Amino acid sequence: MAKFCRSCGAALSDGAKLCRGCGNATRAQPAPNQENVCPFCGYALDPGARFCPGCGTPQSAAPAPAQPQLPVYQQSPQPQYQQPPPRPQYQQPPQRSGNTGYSPVANTPEFRQLAAKKYNNNLNSSRFFTPLICIGAALFIAGFWSLNDSVTTNLVVTAIGIAVVVAAVLDHLKQAASKNQPPVEMTVVKHESSGGTMEQPRVSYGAVFKDAAGQTVSQYADGNTLVQEYYQIGDRCLYYSDIRFCEKYDKSRDTFSICPFCMKRVELGNTRCTHCNKPLLV
Repeated sequence: MAKFCRSCGAALSDGAKLCRGCGNATRAQPAPNQENVCPFCGYALDPGARFCPGCGTPQSAAPAPAQPQLPVYQQSPQPQYQQPPPRPQYQQPPQRSGNTGYSPVANTPEFRQLAAKKYNNNLNSSRFFTPLICIGAALFIAGFWSLNDSVTTNLVVTAIGIAVVVAAVLDHLKQAASKNQPPVEMTVVKHESSGGTMEQPRVSYGAVFKDAAGQTVSQYADGNTLVQEYYQIGDRCLYYSDIRFCEKYDKSRDTFSICPFCMKRVELGNTRCTHCNKPLLV
């Protein structure tokens, strides 16, 4: 059986103790691809041999071939996916389309200050409060101190005087309660006029507005049809009780504007009244 040097791999002759190729002591290794041989001297072994017949080495002491250590794969921790916070929804601000929509001028400090001034003027210069108080007081005094001996007549005149005073006070309180009231949406329901009589020869032309609760208000122009020309039946409006003015929602068909303070006609294209120089609701 052929033997080979374990140092240089040269073939060894039988019984040689030194390698003729490298000069090292011979410890033969088995030939390549040869099985069942002694791992120390290279002699062929019989099946089941416990000792090598060439070198006498116990076969049980032969070192087991080292098993290669395979790297242990460790699963690297995967980062957990964090759901991003939801984006805040964009709130589209209310925008006016052309001349449609209520004017933001009504919320400006200048407009609110002018509206409060007009409210105080209307409250202090009421056309009915002072005259009705005077008439009611006169009727009350006339009924109480009447020269007429009829008790029934005296009581009737006194009752009328009291009723007139109460009506005047209630009307005044109603006007006072309209201060700082939020605007109310209304709709034009009809046109009407008043006057043309001996007591009121001058005719006033106006429009009647009604809200969702059925409450109505009227807006007049003395001696002209300005209000009726501006407001059409079915128009949607916003009523400001402190200045007693209704702002139209749809102004796209307007041919002129009305000043909410002096109630005069203003040509389109102006942002302030050409008569009183106060802001318009355009």
